[in-house]
Amino acid sequence: MDLFYRLNVIPIQIPALHERKEDIPLLIQHYLQKTSDKYQKFKKIHPSTYEVLTHYHWPGNIRELENLIERLILTIEEPIIFPEHLPQSITGQIEQPEDSTFLAIEQDCEENFDLKKTLERVERQLIAKAWKKCKTTYEMAEHLGISQPTVIYKLKKYKQYL
Repeated sequence: MDLFYRLNVIPIQIPALHERKEDIPLLIQHYLQKTSDKYQKFKKIHPSTYEVLTHYHWPGNIRELENLIERLILTIEEPIIFPEHLPQSITGQIEQPEDSTFLAIEQDCEENFDLKKTLERVERQLIAKAWKKCKTTYEMAEHLGISQPTVIYKLKKYKQYL
């Protein structure tokens, strides 16, 4: 009790992370740099990923953010971290407008003119959305307007992202 009273001379109130949304991009950048230096794995975070992370509620506050950044750096092979790399626990709690995929693609095109990679990313996102929405590969095929064997091929191709 004595220690509590000694420390409680000036009470400091620190609001939860979700109440300080303007701090989230700065903290992401800090932990990205810190973790990259620690593991010598250098990654970038796409602007659309920043947007998703800024709108997340962060019940685990800064520790959750730090752990997420470390996990992403260690588990993602690509040099840029996109929203589809985020765990379902985060993306499932975010309401993203339908245009967010196309906004991300538009931003990609400004930075990178690689049509093949951009189309592959769009295809991967559509396959992942159909995978979550549909119950069977036949339903996915009908939903996507492609054949069922093509769905099987694409699921195998993108299985690490599902």
